[in-house]
Parts: sequence; C-alpha cells; structure tokens
Amino acid sequence: MYDRALLQQAATAHGVSDYKALAADLGIPPVTAWRLWGGVTAPSARLAAKVHARYGLTTAQLITPAKAAA
Repeated sequence: MYDRALLQQAATAHGVSDYKALAADLGIPPVTAWRLWGGVTAPSARLAAKVHARYGLTTAQLITPAKAAA
C-alpha cells in the first residue's frame, strides 16, 4: 500500500474532504478516487499527472510506500 497522507493533506488544502470530493475535483470515477484516497492502490501515470497539475504532488511523492506499523 502506498502512503496516502500527502495526497490527503494536499487535497484537503484545496477543500477536498473525502474520496467523493476527490473524484469530482479530479474528474475521475468515484471508485478510482476511493482506491486512491484509501491507499488501496497507487495512481496510474495519467492520474498522477492530474494530481500533480491540481495539487502539486510529484509522482515520486504519490507512490512512496507506507511505513509499516511498528
């Protein structure tokens, strides 16, 4: 699972509070937004480009793996 915290922080700074708002903001299907928001799957190249254009996060930032719980 990738680390979704940076995406959630950046999106929240733009008024996005959940996956449904993320879907509307990026123009993507809600199921894709749910997977991205929840860290279930990393974004495709096309989606990473949308996130970068909208929120300023790089692909490298988006696909950073989540740290395992200690």
